[in-house]
Amino acid sequence: MPRAGGIIKGGSTSAISAEFEIHNHKYHFTGTLSSDYVPFSCLNATIEYDSASMLNSSEIEFHGNLESFSMTITMDNGPKIHGRLDKPVSSTTAISGTGSWA
Repeated sequence: MPRAGGIIKGGSTSAISAEFEIHNHKYHFTGTLSSDYVPFSCLNATIEYDSASMLNSSEIEFHGNLESFSMTITMDNGPKIHGRLDKPVSSTTAISGTGSWA
């Protein structure tokens, strides 16, 4: 499964965004969290995917967890984002929402 580095940010306004560079092309993900969460960011996130075509979809549901120092998000069409949070969160929190790649 190919991997790439990037960033992901979310919380407080129920917005989530991510950006990853794969083969000199930037893929942007923007979405809405199902509710407001504590703000979080991961400037050293990793995405795992089967093919870059998975990063061109819209209206993708996702779910994951924010844990003390880490975060994971799995998209229903396959890609997984994970990494170490820039600032720890106080408790484990399940997150979910929908978004689109551009």
